[in-house]
Amino acid sequence: MTSGMQSFLKPDPVAPSIGRLMRNLPPDIDAAAMAQCIGRIWNSLLTHFADPVRVTLTGEARAITFMGAIRYDDALDDGTIRVAVLMDDGINFNPVTNVGIDLPVRLAGAWLEDFLAPWWASLPGCLHERSNRAVVLRELQRTVAQATHWRRLRHALRDSLALDNTLLAWMRPGRHRFMRFVITELGYNKALEHRHHYEQIMRECPTVLWLYNLMDELQIALPPGDVVAALRTTLLTEHRLKPAAWRYLLRCDHRHFLHLIDYIGPNGSTTTRWRELGDWLRWVAALECRTPVPPELTRLFAHDAYTGMNQHGCIAFRTAQIKPGTMRAILNEAQRRHVAGTLEAFILEDLVGVVTWLQSAQPTLDANQIRRGWNYLALSAGCWRADMSGRANLTTVAWSSALSTMTHGALCVRPITNAWALHEEALAMRHCADGYLAQCLDGTWRLFSVLTPAGKRMATIGIERDGLIWTIGDVRSFANAGVSPAMRALAQDIASRYGVP
Repeated sequence: MTSGMQSFLKPDPVAPSIGRLMRNLPPDIDAAAMAQCIGRIWNSLLTHFADPVRVTLTGEARAITFMGAIRYDDALDDGTIRVAVLMDDGINFNPVTNVGIDLPVRLAGAWLEDFLAPWWASLPGCLHERSNRAVVLRELQRTVAQATHWRRLRHALRDSLALDNTLLAWMRPGRHRFMRFVITELGYNKALEHRHHYEQIMRECPTVLWLYNLMDELQIALPPGDVVAALRTTLLTEHRLKPAAWRYLLRCDHRHFLHLIDYIGPNGSTTTRWRELGDWLRWVAALECRTPVPPELTRLFAHDAYTGMNQHGCIAFRTAQIKPGTMRAILNEAQRRHVAGTLEAFILEDLVGVVTWLQSAQPTLDANQIRRGWNYLALSAGCWRADMSGRANLTTVAWSSALSTMTHGALCVRPITNAWALHEEALAMRHCADGYLAQCLDGTWRLFSVLTPAGKRMATIGIERDGLIWTIGDVRSFANAGVSPAMRALAQDIASRYGVP
C-alpha cells in the first residue's frame, strides 16, 4: 500500500545550492565531487517524495515507512508504536526509542539525518566533523522546505499512523512549549496505557489536565488509585501547601500557569518548574487571591521569586519586600490598565518607578496608606524620585560604567546605570536582571542592554568582576532564552574592554 497520488512536491523544485554549501565548508573539500554527490542525494529525495509514506502489513503490526528512512511499527492489538531508523548500510533498520512520531508543523531535520545515514561516507572528505555535516543538513533542510508541501506530508504520515487525535490533544496542555508538539512513541504509548487517567480527569476535573501532563513530563510520581485525588495529595504534600492552594488551582486553567509551564531559569534550565509551581501557589495564597491572576498579568512575575509570606508579613516582588495589600493594589491597577489598553506603558513606566521606590527606599506603609492603593504608591514614588534626582549622592540607586553607549555592527549596546533602568530592562525582557541590583551597586557586576537600530531589546549582557578581570556573567534574551554565538562574542568583547571603575 502506498501514500497515493497526492502531490507533495511543488512545481519545478530547485536543487540545493552548491555555492552556498561550499562557502560554509572547508576549502579543501572538492567542490565538483560535492556537487555530484549532493545531486545524487537530491535525486533520491525527489524519488522518495513521489511516494513518501509506504504502509505494509507484517504479522501483528502495520509497518509505516517514511521517506525510506524511518519505520513505525503500529501494533494492531493495542495501537502502540515502535520506531526504527535506517542504518548506514541503507537496507536494515535499527530500533530506537524516544523518537517523535507526530511531525512538527515546521519542517525539522531529524528525519533527514536518518535519510542521510547511508550517504555520509560517500560525501567528499566523509564530513567527519559534526559542524560540516550540519552545513549539509541545513542546506538540504532549506531546500526541502521550499520544494515541498510540508503540511500535506505530515498529515499523510499522521493519517497512515492512525494516531488517536483525541489522546494527542489531551497530551499537550501542561508540556513546555519546547516539547508541546514533540510527541514521542514512548510518551504516546504511555498515554495509551494510562488513557483511563485522562478519561477520569476529563470527566471529573478537566482544569487539572495540564497539571497531570506537567507532572508526567517532569517525572513526578503519583500514588496509585484515583488520579485526581493523587494529583491533589502530591501537590499539597510535596510543597507543604494548604487546601486553599488547590482550590485556587481549580478556579484556573492552563493559561493562568503558562509563565510556569514554559518557565526557563536563568541558567537555561526547565527542570525547576515543579518548584516554581509550588512557590507560585504559596505566593497567591499569601495574597489571598480569590480569582485567578489573569494570563495577561502573569508576565509581571515572569522569572521572579515567589517566596510567599516572610516572618515580617511581606512577600517578594521583583526583589522588593512589600505588604500583601500593596501587591494587591499593584495587581488591581495592572488589571485596570489592561482593560484600558495601557498595560505596556504601566509596566515600563509607572510600575518601574514604584518598584524602584519600594526596593530602594523600603518604606514602612501603615494600613491607611495601603488602603489608599495605587494612587498613593505612584505619587510617593514620583516624589521620592524627584528628591533623589536633586541629590548629588545617588549611591543607593545609581552606579558608573566604564563604557558608554556604543555600536557593534547594526546593534546598539547601552549600559544600565541605575535602578530604574535595571527594573525596566528586567520587566521588558521578562527575566530577573534586577536581582543583580546589589551587585551593580557594590561594583561587582555591570549590565548592558543590546538593542536594534529601531530600539527593540535583543539581549541583556551581564559581566562580572573577578579581581582585576571582567568575565561574562550571563547573557540572556527575552524570557531567559539563550542567545546566539555572535551575541556571546559581543559579551566577551564588552568584558575584555571593560576596566575596573
